[in-house]
Amino acid sequence: MASAVTVASAVTMAFLVSMISKITMVSAMSMALERGSFHVHPPLLGGHDSKDKNRSRTKSGEHSDYCFNLVFIWPITLSATILLSSLLNNPFHFMLLQPQRSSLFLGVQPLNGKNTTIRSTLQKIVQENHFLYKMENRDRPNNIARLLVGLHELGATPDQLSIAYNNVLVDTESIHNLDHCTRINKINWDQFLGQSSYYEDYLVFFDQQLAALGLTETLNTYFYSIPNSIGSQLQPLVHLSFGIEQDLPEIITQALAYHAITYIDASAILDYEDNRRVISESKRDLNLMNSILFDLIGADPRFEGKVEGYITFQFAVKLLIESKSDLIKTYLMLWNQSSLTLNQRLDALILTAVQLMKSSSRRNRSNDSLELDWFLGGSQLVDSALAMKKMIPHKHMEHWVNLQFISTVCTYIVQGRPKQSSPIQPSFSWKQCISEVVQSGDTKAILSLISLLKLNASDPALLEVGNMLAQFTMNGTWVKTGLGWI
Repeated sequence: MASAVTVASAVTMAFLVSMISKITMVSAMSMALERGSFHVHPPLLGGHDSKDKNRSRTKSGEHSDYCFNLVFIWPITLSATILLSSLLNNPFHFMLLQPQRSSLFLGVQPLNGKNTTIRSTLQKIVQENHFLYKMENRDRPNNIARLLVGLHELGATPDQLSIAYNNVLVDTESIHNLDHCTRINKINWDQFLGQSSYYEDYLVFFDQQLAALGLTETLNTYFYSIPNSIGSQLQPLVHLSFGIEQDLPEIITQALAYHAITYIDASAILDYEDNRRVISESKRDLNLMNSILFDLIGADPRFEGKVEGYITFQFAVKLLIESKSDLIKTYLMLWNQSSLTLNQRLDALILTAVQLMKSSSRRNRSNDSLELDWFLGGSQLVDSALAMKKMIPHKHMEHWVNLQFISTVCTYIVQGRPKQSSPIQPSFSWKQCISEVVQSGDTKAILSLISLLKLNASDPALLEVGNMLAQFTMNGTWVKTGLGWI
């Protein structure tokens, strides 16, 4: 009986805190969003085919569920959350995550790594999942930690966090019979690249190496020395950047194992002599990548014909490189004639990645829902470019920018070279986009929206994509086969 009274008191406390939070935060968040208070800032690092249509919705105008509590409210909310989790054995302990600083949350003081309760909870989530799930299952990456941190940053409720968490787990592949022994060692570690069946071995090996060598030597020995890989749209790099920023060793070694097993060799494309001599002024434009992709590659008849019979996107990219490496190389050489700096090239690639997101949607045949390309409509190409800006040293940058170019081109071709879309008039504000996408529980759309918010959100093109994602989550379907072929 006493226990029931205690639980009831805790629930009442949480309810009151929630009401106070809503009253205090709606006006502050609305003002920041409505006046366009987004700025370019250093990027913060950090799905599935079907979505849960029975999603939880709030009444119109209730946007405070997606906002941070003010500094004086947050400690109370945190205390109530900890109390509820303890008393009720709440499985949603992962709601206590370390937020990242973002200009989206102006005037809000984020919690830092010194808060041992929140920090230890994040570590517990990562540690619990480290030996339970693989990093990728049939082109679906395991982004549990990155998703939860991003959702927490958007102020998602515990229910929304749990829905997203479970939606990721549906698509993960479990690790079976891990005995913490490994067939990989310092002599043969590079002999099994590209073989997904060695994920567990690489994971245990890189756990050992990171503990023995430290981060810098481990990266130099085992990451930068893996040559010319564009595997999984460079998502291992995204995962690595997130792990380094959050100071999570398990995430770092997951990323290294992920990088090893998704290896796709692009050496045949990168193997050319750089003969740039005369630089055309017309090649200083940040839209150069758009021109190469949509105007030239999009119209090149030598890329016609769908890669038939492949099981995964990874395999399709391998076949494309095997058959068209010389042709792709000519476009890489054209790209490298640009006088853009390395940072400007990455900006151009981000610009194109956003355009590809916008160009990868269409109405289905019955015209009653939206379809979105899994590999172009998500934010993978944006994320990998942002990760390069965040962590790649200057001495390696040109090489990685070229890998980003190749990854973008290969994704575009494999997915059917969709036509560049025309500008649209957004009907939703950023606040409404956040509300719709977070409520949907669609993990891929949520991560994509979070990536857009790392960019200059005052750019109208980004709000167009935000609107596309919001409308998609209402009644949409992810499509893997490439909408450009239809």
